[in-house]
Amino acid sequence: MQKQKYAAFEQRGNAMVIKAYPRTHYEEFRRYGYRIMHFEKVITHLTDYHYHDYYELSVVLSCRNVNYVCDQTEYELREGDVVFCNVFDPHCYKAVGTDAHCERFNLGIEFIRLAQFSAKGVNVASVFQSYNSSYPIMHLDFSRLLKYYELVSIYKKNGLRHGEELLHSGLVQVLLAYIYEDTYEYLEKNIKNQENIQAVATVIEYVQQHLDEKITLSRLAKEANYSVSYICAAFRSVMNQTINHYIKEKRMDLAVEYLKTGLPITEAAEKAGFNNYSYFYKAFKSIYGITPSEFRNGNLKGEE
Repeated sequence: MQKQKYAAFEQRGNAMVIKAYPRTHYEEFRRYGYRIMHFEKVITHLTDYHYHDYYELSVVLSCRNVNYVCDQTEYELREGDVVFCNVFDPHCYKAVGTDAHCERFNLGIEFIRLAQFSAKGVNVASVFQSYNSSYPIMHLDFSRLLKYYELVSIYKKNGLRHGEELLHSGLVQVLLAYIYEDTYEYLEKNIKNQENIQAVATVIEYVQQHLDEKITLSRLAKEANYSVSYICAAFRSVMNQTINHYIKEKRMDLAVEYLKTGLPITEAAEKAGFNNYSYFYKAFKSIYGITPSEFRNGNLKGEE
């Protein structure tokens, strides 16, 4: 695997510009907490340097002239690579030739759902953390890659009318079991890390259930049964972001969905937990690069 510092993207001073997007596949995430995709004809549906508030992994099944960019470092991809992406880590896939091709099996999954798929003593979230020494790319030889081809074969042959959700749930669990097994040798075994993950799971579950209410750090600390300083440090360690920023991102996702329905902007903001419209307006523009009204009008026109 070759890597190098990446400097070809649009820059603002010495910093790369990270573009955020209204969450894709929102309905799948809302219903299931995950979404699986098989990228066969296109390299990716989001070509700009971006981030999101869920974990993502991709198993590269075949590849030609495509690199992966993560945290301003570029990695040359090849068949057998497993690409990990932590929450809020800026990243993208980049074509480096006219005949670029990258077939990959992709999973995006939220923290709470990932915790539910874990088992006693097995915290699958650890594969996305800094104490996975293979992060962000682990390479598998063909003998270990073969089982992932078999999963894709099952996914592609799916013709179920009534059992599709069960099939996808099973595929996700098997995929995570395979990934955890193949990554295990690279993981730092630390009970403190597991305590952090458990505390963060409690915080996130509370946030998701109370987005439209006032959420304080003291309330979150009480729910998790830890001090404010502990949950703040644990959250940043596990989620790669502060609690307040995470809450803002989740509320923004919800506001975007309300705007898509044609709801008035002030009402969408309020229903998503933003009581200060001026703050909502500035936060929306800073994240998406356009105003709420521009997004709402553009989305409604696109549906005509």
